[in-house]
Amino acid sequence: MRWLYPDPADKREAAARAAIDKQVDAWWQAFAANCAEIQRVFKSQSKFDLVAFMRRALNTIDDRIMWEFGPGVKRKGNERLVLTPESDHEIEPLVRRILARAPKIEGWEFYLYRLAEDVEQAIATVEARTGGNLRGASVRCTLGEGNLVDVLFHMPDRKGDANDARGAAFIGAESLFGEQRLTFWTGVIDAVDSKQGLKGWVPIEKSQATYEALLQSIRDRLPAKPVQQWDPESDGMMWSSFKCEPVEAEDYAGVDDLVGGVTGIAAALGPMTGSRLFASERFSKHGEVLGYLKMDFSNIGWDDRVRVRGELEDELTPLLMKTAGIWGGGTGLRYAYVFMAFTDVLKSADILRGVLRKKKASKRSWIQFFDATLADEWIGIYPDSPPPPMKPREE
Repeated sequence: MRWLYPDPADKREAAARAAIDKQVDAWWQAFAANCAEIQRVFKSQSKFDLVAFMRRALNTIDDRIMWEFGPGVKRKGNERLVLTPESDHEIEPLVRRILARAPKIEGWEFYLYRLAEDVEQAIATVEARTGGNLRGASVRCTLGEGNLVDVLFHMPDRKGDANDARGAAFIGAESLFGEQRLTFWTGVIDAVDSKQGLKGWVPIEKSQATYEALLQSIRDRLPAKPVQQWDPESDGMMWSSFKCEPVEAEDYAGVDDLVGGVTGIAAALGPMTGSRLFASERFSKHGEVLGYLKMDFSNIGWDDRVRVRGELEDELTPLLMKTAGIWGGGTGLRYAYVFMAFTDVLKSADILRGVLRKKKASKRSWIQFFDATLADEWIGIYPDSPPPPMKPREE
């Protein structure tokens, strides 16, 4: 389901979105009608089955949406409700849609993703959820692959085996840094038995400041200009070639058939090919959305594919100067790709449609996105472009 870049002419999808919006509004009406009773549950003054109510009310929208209650942060005495896609990142646009339609209810705050807690709260959360003990723990934050932050925990009073310790470390990272940081900025999370041989440990009380400082250092090193303003000579750009070993299949979702190409954002290579979660904000500080033009080149000879793609990139670059920039491209077993950084997706789409239709490109041509949260979003180059191949939903 497309929420951010839908096709206005797709009446079936528009009807499906309208039906979900009705379910969302019904959910908020039900919540508003029961919010006082929910607050009574928190005070142990009611036997209202909150879990059954939330499951029943939210499952009508999407059974992948998770939820959590807690104290509000904007005003003392408020309550908060968090709605989160957890690992089903592609439904984030839907969750944002739900929260955008939330009514104003006195005494309530609504959030996307679980919030960070202070150290004492984080210690208590880990103990309550895992039985682990983070008191007196040390934390080590280092730069990981794909502009991620890797986090190690050392717990002097560790409880349980290695898996128990890893579970405590994961919940500890989520509680200390917040779910959004955990999801999009954190790589390896683990617990170690000894700190020997490793530098950079800080007491848990300083872990949040250390983590944020490392994030800021990553941002500081990101390109000073959006991709569309890059100058290969004055900006010292470093283009890298890459090779992949795709598995042959009948068709390919995403960029799964990539054989090789070039990129101007080398750190994005692992995340864009699936070894790490992709988030545009880790590679651009200008609000760019990193995506790609995907074109079926199965009717073009293998020896001509790189040339045809290169000619297209040369033609597109000046036309997209105000709406997008090109940061690489690749050739796959079936498809060709132009990697793009969009500052205006819809205006760029209009330009790309005009050029590709004039060239009579395959109807199986689309604009898609690397971000995990945009996995279900796509824009067809033609009005009758079919949906692109998508990765199957994991049950």
